[in-house]
Parts: sequence; structure tokens; C-alpha cells
Amino acid sequence: MFRRQWWFFGKIFSDEGFSIIFTERNTLRYEIGERTMFVRTEGDGPDIDVFHSSMGHWSNDSSPINAKTDERNVDNITRALEWRGFTVRIVT
Repeated sequence: MFRRQWWFFGKIFSDEGFSIIFTERNTLRYEIGERTMFVRTEGDGPDIDVFHSSMGHWSNDSSPINAKTDERNVDNITRALEWRGFTVRIVT
């Protein structure tokens, strides 16, 4: 389940332990546990492109992300944005 809190306007929280928030016009911050990733996006209105190439590593850890973790991250981000009303396209 997703939710927003009034003191974190725009931040989407998941009961699964992750959150996303737009930090700039074309950047969102994805957090899960103590890890953070900045993901490039593009688009206005209901359509948004998420650039998969920007999801290759955690901001605080430069080691590569394995395929299972990558798949989970893409799914989490997509579901959260869709919950907020966006139509998401993952650009590879």
C-alpha cells in the first residue's frame, strides 16, 4: 500500500519499506532501507519516462546492482509512480 504524508508533500511511501520523491524536475530519489538512488526521468503530465541507465548503482555504494535487485527497483518505482497517476515507460 502506498501513502503520502502532509509534511513530506510529494513523497510517496510504501509499506514495503521504500519511498520516492522528485528532487528536481527530471530526477527522483528512490530510497529503500539505508540505500539511495537518484533516477533520471523525463516527461510532464500523466506520461513519464524513467531512464534505466541511471539505475546502475546506489548513490552511497558504487558496486553494480544484480539483476534481481534491479528488477525489484524498477518494479517498485513503476508501481509508486502509477499509484500517483503517471503512465510509466522504462527507457533502456
